[in-house]
This record gives sequence, structure tokens and C-alpha cells, in this order.
Amino acid sequence: MWLIPPRLQGKWFLLRDSASNLVYMRDTPMGDALVSQGRIASFFGSDVYTSAYVWSDTNASGVYDGTTTTKSVVIWFYRPGFLLTDRKEMSVELVPQPLKQINNVLCVWRGSFDPAIPTTSQVFAGVAYNILT
Repeated sequence: MWLIPPRLQGKWFLLRDSASNLVYMRDTPMGDALVSQGRIASFFGSDVYTSAYVWSDTNASGVYDGTTTTKSVVIWFYRPGFLLTDRKEMSVELVPQPLKQINNVLCVWRGSFDPAIPTTSQVFAGVAYNILT
């Protein structure tokens, strides 16, 4: 699974393989299904998601220093090696809209990726940095 910052989403669709073919094409049926399920692409058989928590304002070393903010990072990890667990239990709230005479249901849940297997012998995650935004 790949996590990228929203600023890289547009550039992700321009990636080409070694034969100069586009890696992902939005107008294909597969592309439409990927987008409707929350994934923006499939890259080397792995799902690609955007996350606002992935840094897009770092320096060339992948560190936020507050002055050089033109580089991004990309995080990838072995999805079966992690469990999606509760960090905060789900809360459900009704939000009334009296002018439209409806109630909106607002659900909030915060999850966490916890290791499912010991990570001492193999690498299950990585970060690429120095990516131009």
C-alpha cells in the first residue's frame, strides 16, 4: 500500500513505466472502480491512497525545517503485516438541518496501523523522500 500527499496526486497520474506507457489511466473502467473505492491508483499491484498526514513540505533530506518546503515524501508498507485497529472508538452524531428538514449523520472514527507480525527481521515499511512537489 502506498500513501502519498494530496499535492502529488496530479503528478501520480503522469507516471510512466520503462516502456514509456502510462502507469494509470483514469478513463479506463478499472480506473473508475479504483477511484470509487477510495484508491486513486494501483501501482505495481499495490493500492495508492492520498493522506493529508503525509508530508509535502520537507527539505531534500525529508525533514521539515520551516524554510525549504519544496519536497515531499511517499510512504509504502506491506499491508498484510499491519492490523487496522481502533485508536478512538466511533462516535455517531445527528446534525439537524432545519431549513431542509433533514438530519445528517456524522460518524467519526480514528484508526491506527499496528504491526501484526514481529518486524525485527524484515522491512515492512519505507519512506521515499526528496520528491519534488
